[in-house]
Formats: sequence, C-alpha cells, structure tokens
Amino acid sequence: MIPNIYRLWRERGSAGWYLVDQLATRVLPPWRLPNGDAIEVLGHVSLAIAHDHSERPEDMARLQEVWRNLVMHLRKSPLTHGAGR
Repeated sequence: MIPNIYRLWRERGSAGWYLVDQLATRVLPPWRLPNGDAIEVLGHVSLAIAHDHSERPEDMARLQEVWRNLVMHLRKSPLTHGAGR
C-alpha cells in the first residue's frame, strides 16, 4: 500500500496530497485512541517523500503542515488532557 500511495503522490501531485490528508484525518479519530495503522502508513509515506524530495521546499512545507496539524490536534484531544493531569 505504501509504495502505491507514494507513487500516486509522485505522479499525480494533488491526488496524492489528498490521500495524505485523508490518512492524516484517520490518525486521530474523534474520542478514540490514535489509529496505529494510519500512523504507520502516514509515517512511511512521509519518510519516502522527505527522503526523495527534500530539495523541494513546497513539498517539505506541505508535509510539515500535515504533521504540525496532527500534533496540534493531538494536544487538544480529550485523551491528552486526561493523561496530562
């Protein structure tokens, strides 16, 4: 699955980013524990993008935005608030 997602991202740009964004929304479902499978796939796809396209600042900025939003979302989740007390 990961090679296919990466290939779609590399060959079709916006369609690949759409899929990356959809994966990111599945990482933290509302009121549930983080989805380990989605984290694994998103992590591997992100590493492939970062490894092969680190010289493209627009792609690195977009990838950073995806992960920044995930972390912000996690920090605001009820799970984090309950564990942090």
